[in-house]
Amino acid sequence: MTKVISNLRNAIAIAICLAASATLFAQNVDVYVGGSDNGKATVWKNGTPTVLSTNSGGVYSVVVDKGDVYAAGYENIPGSTAAKLWRNGVALYTIPESGSSVYAYSVALAVVDGSANVYMAGTIGSTKGVIWKDGIAMGGYTDAKILYCVFTVVNGTTTEVYAAGKTTDNKAAVWKNGNRIYTLTSESDNNNAAWSVVVVGNDVYTAGYEAVGSNYISRVWRNNNVHYTLGGTNSPGNISLYISNGDIYAAGNENISGKYVAKVWKNGSGTNLRDGTEDSWALSVFVSGSDVYAAGLVTSKASLWKNGEETILSNNNGDALSVFVVENGTGVEELTMENGELRIYPNPTRGELIIENGELRITRIEIVDLSGKVIYQFNGVKNQINVSALSSGIYFLQLETDKGCVTKKFIKE
Repeated sequence: MTKVISNLRNAIAIAICLAASATLFAQNVDVYVGGSDNGKATVWKNGTPTVLSTNSGGVYSVVVDKGDVYAAGYENIPGSTAAKLWRNGVALYTIPESGSSVYAYSVALAVVDGSANVYMAGTIGSTKGVIWKDGIAMGGYTDAKILYCVFTVVNGTTTEVYAAGKTTDNKAAVWKNGNRIYTLTSESDNNNAAWSVVVVGNDVYTAGYEAVGSNYISRVWRNNNVHYTLGGTNSPGNISLYISNGDIYAAGNENISGKYVAKVWKNGSGTNLRDGTEDSWALSVFVSGSDVYAAGLVTSKASLWKNGEETILSNNNGDALSVFVVENGTGVEELTMENGELRIYPNPTRGELIIENGELRITRIEIVDLSGKVIYQFNGVKNQINVSALSSGIYFLQLETDKGCVTKKFIKE
């Protein structure tokens, strides 16, 4: 496993924010995992790796939005380490700092008025926590030593930015729009940290651990109060949070008989993902429907679990640090609306793309590429489009209808 720092416990803390078997990768979803393979930044899609970095590096956080895959992490460059954000495998932002190592640990998107802003949480050197918006450092956070996770909430035209990390005096804390709102731990121990934050309604949920005497205890906080205590003593492994239908999922590890054991907790009740014969860590969790995915590692093997079933993604000095699951676009894409059904096919296509709109009335059609550029535009109803002139790749069909706007992904072969 490629470590950003030599201490394994701290390396696990950084990894916050989430041959394949047929049962693990379901046909109706795409499973993305970010991490490193043979020491290089890598994103796996349904078990197939794509290496992002030329030099050594890693992906700490992966997010997928409307077909675009965003991966935040780092890459070693001559004389230093630069924070990186890749979009669809291409470097979107490279953030170096002369004389300092820079890392991006988490990525989140906020869409306001149809325009997406990209936020990253990270650190410059070992003493300056940073939130970047579209590659530019934001103000505030002057008392943040490291920021491990960013979470955005859009209220109308305003974006609220929450961040979790540790203060300059080594206390786990939460910031909102650059200002500290919660200090979660009292002792100034170097290993206090908040690694993950999720906002639901008016409640802010945070995961991390705190020093209690000579031990480290994993916690989930709700606002400024302990909500759950996870695992036993000396088990600083609660790293990732995911909240689904009111249930709180946490991924981490517990020290059991001298071995770190990967675990997932649901509402404070834990399930071991490993038997404890090897050290293992669960570093990210994602819930899709009734399926619970966790990404992590077993010794130096990148691993992915679905409902407790394990698949090794890489035996080659790898780690899996983030998991993100989306519904895929297999075959005919469908959207059932109040008074009709919209379908596009064939998908993938080499020539014609047929639109079946049922009772929906289409008023405008646009074909958009992955960069957001409008390639073609049509007004009014059009049920058959010739896309043979398009280059091979992924595109989006954006349709305005009398029941609202619909975006459908298609593949041009």
